[in-house]
Amino acid sequence: MKILIDNNISPKVARAINELGKGPHGDFCVALRDKFPASTPDTEWIYKLGAERGWCVISADLAITRNKAEIAA
Repeated sequence: MKILIDNNISPKVARAINELGKGPHGDFCVALRDKFPASTPDTEWIYKLGAERGWCVISADLAITRNKAEIAA
């Protein structure tokens, strides 16, 4: 499983989960800011992750679930 931690959660959490979850299946966890530039709009990174398939996003940003453009991405 590939897990992405959104910018509203500390990247330290992503790095800790990554260390705890290392295993033989190639699972990993990464902070959004470690995968995409800080200025990347939500619609862009959501679309790119969707195209890659297999991502789980953990976020505390409820606006993502309310914005039509982000829902569409």
